[in-house]
Amino acid sequence: PPHKTKPKETERPTRSDMVTSFFALPMRHPQFYKNIYAYLIQTRRLSPDVVRWLVARNIIYPAERGNLCYWSASPDGRPNYAALKSTSDQSQYRHVVGGSNCLARFTVNMDSRQCKKLFVVEAAMDAFSIMTLLQRAGIDYTRYAFLSLECCCAEPLFYHIGQHPEITTIYLAQDNDDAGHQSRLDCRDGLALMGFGGTVIDKIP
Repeated sequence: PPHKTKPKETERPTRSDMVTSFFALPMRHPQFYKNIYAYLIQTRRLSPDVVRWLVARNIIYPAERGNLCYWSASPDGRPNYAALKSTSDQSQYRHVVGGSNCLARFTVNMDSRQCKKLFVVEAAMDAFSIMTLLQRAGIDYTRYAFLSLECCCAEPLFYHIGQHPEITTIYLAQDNDDAGHQSRLDCRDGLALMGFGGTVIDKIP
């Protein structure tokens, strides 16, 4: 289990820089870890290893009412985006936490500056699914960065590429529908205008 000792009923995530002057992560409710494990592993069929890694890295945790909270940080390590998603089959609840940097959106492994290959997807769950597919193929998913546009807008990609010159390969894995295809075209056009000199590869689901 994520906690070896009994936690308080509610507590903030443990990093010291969780709160900025304009943005605070939702409270963590450890009693709901069972909800997010069941939802991600049994319902969404993600790899248990991937889910445990996300929990261990504090990228995901249970918030109020058992909702899944996922969040990411700016290059200086300060949290700057968080969103909530229901873990109930009967609810489609989604919510972006107030004060989030919606241009940055949700990322994984972007703060380390060690990953040179980036997957671009439309939703956080897509990123977690690709991690699962990579792991099942025997590939180390922790060596990749992930960007969830949280929609189809290409602007978050340009925002991050401007700050991350270490990225040399971009996999465009937006959905296999009209909006996803248009998003990939927008990404390619924008990257060309930016003078991106790396490799761009379509990974159509």
